[in-house]
Amino acid sequence: LRIYINFKEPEKGCEEALKSSEKVSVVLDGHTILFLPKGKANAKVGFLFYPGALVHAHAYAPVLRVIAEEGYIVAMPHVPLRMANLGKLRGLDAIHLAGAVAVDTWVVGGHSLGGQVAAILVQDSYEDKLKTNAKFSGVVFWGSYASMSDLSKLDVHSLLVNGSCDKVVTKAKNDRFRTRQPATAEYVTIEGGNHANFANYGEHSGPWPLVDGVAKIPKEKQQALAVDATLKFLRKCGGPPVVS
Repeated sequence: LRIYINFKEPEKGCEEALKSSEKVSVVLDGHTILFLPKGKANAKVGFLFYPGALVHAHAYAPVLRVIAEEGYIVAMPHVPLRMANLGKLRGLDAIHLAGAVAVDTWVVGGHSLGGQVAAILVQDSYEDKLKTNAKFSGVVFWGSYASMSDLSKLDVHSLLVNGSCDKVVTKAKNDRFRTRQPATAEYVTIEGGNHANFANYGEHSGPWPLVDGVAKIPKEKQQALAVDATLKFLRKCGGPPVVS
């Protein structure tokens, strides 16, 4: 019996995104990473993000930091064995750690498995299964879909961002679970984007069927487009950040 586990490590340069600057304060506290914008306080909406399966959380630091630079509080948990489904409640820990900053509502997102767990967290909240006072208004899926939850009857918005060259989460998979999305769900296809380039961990290698497609656009462009779509969605869910 051979067990194949392919942990995905952050690329060189990701650690720089974890350093505080004039625009963003970075807090590393136990199982939580917080990106807190400077000069823009009391954002009406915060963004909680779960990493993809087996991916080190630091691989998302560069792209999530950009969202914080636009004035949004961003929280990301480290999850056990790098599997978001084993650390769903760590997302609440991250929210509570950010609780000292006024946030009216949270949008929960994630990449791949992380997106599916984000949807489960929001559904659990609406079904009163969570011990939290946090309010949730939206779900963001990067290279992901709602296969383990049903958001169709919840009062939430959803955004699905996928790459046209993604062979891990294909259009067929997304279409199969469209009925589990709210009627107002928004779909964004990044032409030439693949599965791995939502983060910074290199190629998404693994046993079939987890072999990714080859991207036809630079990673930086894919991430910029994903961030742009997400920022527009955050404004829809909670308005622009309040500048102090």
